[in-house]
Amino acid sequence: EVDDGDVLQLGALSITCIHTPAHTNGHISYFITPPARGGFPPAVFTGDVLFVGGCGRFFEGRPEQMCLSMLKLGALPAETLVYCGHEYTRKNLQFCLEVEPRNTATLAKMEWAHATLTGG
Repeated sequence: EVDDGDVLQLGALSITCIHTPAHTNGHISYFITPPARGGFPPAVFTGDVLFVGGCGRFFEGRPEQMCLSMLKLGALPAETLVYCGHEYTRKNLQFCLEVEPRNTATLAKMEWAHATLTGG
C-alpha cells in the first residue's frame, strides 16, 4: 500500500505517488521522473481520474476532491506525458460538443481523435 508523496524506485526511475481521490477515495496516480540523462519526458499514469476530454466518475468521492486532484495533476511539468487508464476520448469529446457545439478547440481535438485513434 502506498500513500500520497511516497517515492518508489524502479531501476533509475523515480515514481511519486499522488493521491487523486474522487473516482475512489484511495485513488493514486503515479508520476514517473526519468533519470537526469534519460532522454524522455516525465509521465503520469492517471488510472481512472483523468482522461482526454474528461475525468472519471465519482464513485466514492465528491466534486471538491476531483477539483483538488485536477489541481495536483495540473501542477506537474507541462512536458509531462499523460497515460489514462481507459480510452474514452471520442465519447468525452462528443459530450463536450453537446455542451459547447462551436468550441473550436474541442472540434479540433475531435478531428485529431478521428484521425489518430482506432478505438474509443
